[in-house]
Amino acid sequence: MIGFEQAEASATQAEQKFFFDFFIDRELKWKSVSLWGNVRVSSYPQQISTPLAQFDIASAVGQLPVNKLAETASFLTGFDIHLKRLTFPVRAGTRRLGFIGSFGATGPFTPEGRVALFAVPNSSSQQYSPFTAQFPQAKGSTYVGFVPPDRNQFYRQWSTGVRVTTMYREHLGFTSPSATYTATIGQDEAVTAGRLHGAVLKFDVFYPMPVKFTAYRFLYLFGTAALQVKRAHNETPFVLQPAPSDVHGYDSSVAIISSPSNRDTYRIGVGLDAVGVICTIWASKCS
Repeated sequence: MIGFEQAEASATQAEQKFFFDFFIDRELKWKSVSLWGNVRVSSYPQQISTPLAQFDIASAVGQLPVNKLAETASFLTGFDIHLKRLTFPVRAGTRRLGFIGSFGATGPFTPEGRVALFAVPNSSSQQYSPFTAQFPQAKGSTYVGFVPPDRNQFYRQWSTGVRVTTMYREHLGFTSPSATYTATIGQDEAVTAGRLHGAVLKFDVFYPMPVKFTAYRFLYLFGTAALQVKRAHNETPFVLQPAPSDVHGYDSSVAIISSPSNRDTYRIGVGLDAVGVICTIWASKCS
């Protein structure tokens, strides 16, 4: 699947990205057990100003610079145990309830490409004392830059839960991929400040709409949410002035502060059949 998504952490600015996603589910020798895997690659954040009615994912992906194609990647794999009595026919085809377990990891962002630069509050400002108390590195600096940690390992994650999978019958002249609804609980270092602690509740929905376009076979809708299972807390935010465009993270006037993510996240998006998109971009190769 190739598509476009919006991702955001709680109380942060949303980002829009292109992504490439591959999911596979194969039954093992025991028909009630499946081995599944998911590989995902996300591009650098994109600024798309095209009206929605005119937005063409295939054309936009084809114009994406190669050096902006991949910013981070993730993989997830595990088992799906679906007993025979939990698989039953429905009008659309066959539906099954499975108990899943998974393990995976997410590649960290490149810190240099994620610097957020701001001016340090003036010493006469009421924000100065609490800001420097929380970030003592900023004392004596004109500007401050927040970056993700320079991490030497992927962000690991594991979970267990349930998944409902609907396998559609062949209809409308082509085969529709399965729809999945997943709820799990586990741990995820990308959500809990780089450490495996506490519990993270995740919900994931993937739904293929059987709509046949001129060039594409399917339109996919999906959404994912990761929620920390703990009591929330509220803080007074710092309202900082963005640094001028000629200020860079390597300047001597900038204090660099590592800021790992410790927030709930969500991701929603729309995608298309990857083969159809590739054949649209390189039509001569698919004839």
